[in-house]
Amino acid sequence: MKNNQPGTGKVQRVIILVFLLLMVILNVVFVFRFRQLRENNQTAIIKVEHKIEEIQSLNDKLRYMVYNNLYSESTPLNPNICLTDVGFKSKINMEDFALNSPVLFLRFTEYSCHICVEQALKKIHNMHSSFKTEKFVIIASYENLRDLLLFKKNNNIDYPIFTIDNDSLSIPLETLNFPYFFILNKKSQATNIFYPLTSSPELTDDYLGILIKKYPILFK
Repeated sequence: MKNNQPGTGKVQRVIILVFLLLMVILNVVFVFRFRQLRENNQTAIIKVEHKIEEIQSLNDKLRYMVYNNLYSESTPLNPNICLTDVGFKSKINMEDFALNSPVLFLRFTEYSCHICVEQALKKIHNMHSSFKTEKFVIIASYENLRDLLLFKKNNNIDYPIFTIDNDSLSIPLETLNFPYFFILNKKSQATNIFYPLTSSPELTDDYLGILIKKYPILFK
């Protein structure tokens, strides 16, 4: 019996080594498969995210087409709407602006999409030297005038900003909380209504480009 013990111990050690080796191999295979699955999942997730972005972009463009086509016709505005210049506190009626038509307006409120407003202002800033000061007006609605003045300062807005007494121009597009542009004509009508699409900023460039050709008097 004693002569068999050394051989038995050797066999046991071999079995243990083989077992450990198998465990190492299995762990390596497991780690490899785990990394492979994770990479595949990440690739799949990225593809899904891209597809979601494509769908969202398509939805935005469809919504853009629907709303801008819906409000492309002239919308009558109350000529007696009173606007207040936040800088000079002076008041002026919409009818007075109509006498100086065409005038390009940018309309937004503190509840409007902030990114959309900033993008629209950036487009205007890029054309700052082109617009005639009296031909571009901002109408904003803020509960606290200080917030509006701070917004004006932070965004380096040089153009006149007016608030509106009843906080509404009665244009249905306002309920969407998007900033929008429009041209005021001599009949106190809002025409060429357009709201910028953040996912397609080039459309705003196209819109402003059309205005340059259609209303050259707006520009220097």
